[in-house]
Amino acid sequence: MNHLTNIVLKSCPDIDRTLSAMIWTTKKKLIEKPEKRIHFILVIKQILQVVEELNNQLKNVFANELLESIIAALDADCFVSELLEKISAHVDEDIGYGKGALPIHQRCYAVKVGVNSLLDVARKTFTEITEDILEYIESLRSKGAMPISPKYDPKKGYSMQLILQDGIAVELAPELIVMKKTNKTMTLSTLDLL
Repeated sequence: MNHLTNIVLKSCPDIDRTLSAMIWTTKKKLIEKPEKRIHFILVIKQILQVVEELNNQLKNVFANELLESIIAALDADCFVSELLEKISAHVDEDIGYGKGALPIHQRCYAVKVGVNSLLDVARKTFTEITEDILEYIESLRSKGAMPISPKYDPKKGYSMQLILQDGIAVELAPELIVMKKTNKTMTLSTLDLL
């Protein structure tokens, strides 16, 4: 039981930090940052799912009065399931809270199709641009016969990464710009990607 509870709690974001961030950014006009609002909704969804799972697990435990009163409060209010239903009405079930570049792309698809027609158009445009960039990088890779792969950084956007092999000199195509070079990798771009 304790092991299952630890697994559930590990998937929960830091609730204090999340609430503090939501309060702080609300003072700074959160309306201007819809991506932040979507992020907070996904975090709340994750927290509510964890609370629901914990409630189900704790029902089977013989506990003290405090734990029993917490379980009773969670059962009596039903706010968890109501909020999850309201969030699920607008947010895709497959999209969840996460960190890194991939969840940023996932947030683009977080709101269900058909909820907002402008968002649907923006999402379609984003998908087409992303596909064009990936096709462009693939054409550079096939043209230059180099093992470059696409790389995405939320602050810098798309670039290409070349993994360097020891002792092998690399001859770059003239349109490639070296942005950063380390011992093992080289980050590249072109004027078209910038």
